[in-house]
Amino acid sequence: MSSKITHSKLHKTVQFTRFGMTFTMNLIEETRSKWVRVYRHPDTNIAIDISKSITELEELLGGKQAVLTWEDTGEPHTSSHVVGVLFSDEEDCEKARPVELISTLDGPILGIVFEETSDEIVLLDCCLVRFEKGQISYLPIFNVARKLRLCRTAVRTRQAPSDIIVASYPAYVLQNRMAAYQLKPAEAMAKSVELDTDAEKPVTAEVRH
Repeated sequence: MSSKITHSKLHKTVQFTRFGMTFTMNLIEETRSKWVRVYRHPDTNIAIDISKSITELEELLGGKQAVLTWEDTGEPHTSSHVVGVLFSDEEDCEKARPVELISTLDGPILGIVFEETSDEIVLLDCCLVRFEKGQISYLPIFNVARKLRLCRTAVRTRQAPSDIIVASYPAYVLQNRMAAYQLKPAEAMAKSVELDTDAEKPVTAEVRH
């Protein structure tokens, strides 16, 4: 029997409520074969344990460079990505509206798409998103309290935010609605947890039907 894993996709819905705000994420969960990095001896092709000390590795390689390859383990690896996010609350958005990350010349802007016309996009509770020192920071936009009218000509791309952004965004919305922003100095009103690029733990719970 072949150990090759068949690539598969599963559509899932994940929902959570925080501070009276409900976020619904549509995700695609993919399962594919797991590949890992393997270092091998350039002459013998034997896999090398890179956890050894530098001295042990130098002796083992005899001054040569180890060869890095990617190899299929034959084991399944499951990951997911967000394809759409909806926001609803009892204040302004009883009807669910999309949450989007919009790329502009001033940087990425995160917000709730409140309404759209042929000329502009109206964003509710928007903020600038910055990735710094292993965290995502949410910064208020100067002179914008609740709504920003963004000209379509200023928009470069639009996409759904990742689950780690969605998980930490409610704290920003809560403070923004209480007018907790500071204009000087410009400080983040919310931050994500410290990010781990290998983290696979979900930040929310799956909706059970």
